[in-house]
Amino acid sequence: MSVETTLARFRAAATLPTREWTTQYPGHRPMAVFCTYVPEEVLHAAGFTPVRVLRDVRRTSEVRRTCPPSSGAWGEHLQSYTCPLVRSLLEQGADGYLAEFAGAVFAHSCDAMQALADIWKLRFPDSFVWVVNHPTRLDSPHTLPYLLAELERFRSALETRFGVSINEGNLSTSIALHDRVRRLLQRLDTLRDRISVADFYAAVLAAQTMPKEEFAPLLEALLPELEAHAPRADSVRVVIAGAILDDLTLPSLADDLGIAIAGDDLCTSARFFDGQAAPDLPPLEALAARSLQRAPCAAKHRDGYHRGEALLRLAQERGAQGVIFYLQKFCEPHAFDFGQAQRFLQDAGLAVLLLEDDAGAATAQWRTRLQAFAEMLAGEAAR
Repeated sequence: MSVETTLARFRAAATLPTREWTTQYPGHRPMAVFCTYVPEEVLHAAGFTPVRVLRDVRRTSEVRRTCPPSSGAWGEHLQSYTCPLVRSLLEQGADGYLAEFAGAVFAHSCDAMQALADIWKLRFPDSFVWVVNHPTRLDSPHTLPYLLAELERFRSALETRFGVSINEGNLSTSIALHDRVRRLLQRLDTLRDRISVADFYAAVLAAQTMPKEEFAPLLEALLPELEAHAPRADSVRVVIAGAILDDLTLPSLADDLGIAIAGDDLCTSARFFDGQAAPDLPPLEALAARSLQRAPCAAKHRDGYHRGEALLRLAQERGAQGVIFYLQKFCEPHAFDFGQAQRFLQDAGLAVLLLEDDAGAATAQWRTRLQAFAEMLAGEAAR
């Protein structure tokens, strides 16, 4: 399969509407996943295909434009200042887009996502709904035993509800597959300058929406082809930080303007494929340990971890001249992080740009601001 054909498959998977998933991948039992802290390996070991449900940007924008705040599923259950991701997920559920999914699994993260989990149980009482109560504090002496007990509860709930057996053999096989995908994405991360920015993020999103048994061999065959490519020349290099980047508008704009996204700190990218499960530990303990040790999102805390310091190191390692914060509007955890990290990065001499997404890309405005940011960085580099 050619490079172009493989990348086209990844783009199709990254932009596939949720309502079309079961038609595109017949023979699979999809289970909706709404957070990167959900242990997908346990679902896979139970016979399900975990599918990260992304925003339906066009649907959310349409509802926002045509309906008053009290109309529609999200207006019925959520405040108008709820983030676009949570609004879109509820809309897709209410519109029946996940009707053929076996259920939905949440992880405790922000207040909005926790509220959505409670609403989901009420709105869809016949569906399997589970919240993995992932600890907020990641380095307490009690954290690992607590999370391990949560994973045991999750395994037991799946076995009871669906009449399946999730043994250590099944878990080890599933962990091996997911670790394989993570290793492949880590290799792809080192080859960002061999493909377009949009193609890189399409591949990362495809890893979360495609069945991993189909994704892994495609990327495995693609990587040697990319390694043979010459690096792309870009005018400026930046890193990007935030919660999710599940739409290809911003990456496509970066390509148009000659901006290389050299690295990121995102739930739907680097934080998704960070780390490996230790092979010398029992399966559930290995999953718990990896989840606690990988780069934390803004809703989790670890002593000594500072988002600004982490982004500065990443920018220095990747030769980046600036940092773009890409935030979902009303995302409080990442907004709090932004304030502290911005000051730290600017004091360290890095330029910072904030782009805020409210239920749909502001393409023309973003283009203008990105172009000005790129010109500023290029001018500083030329001095």
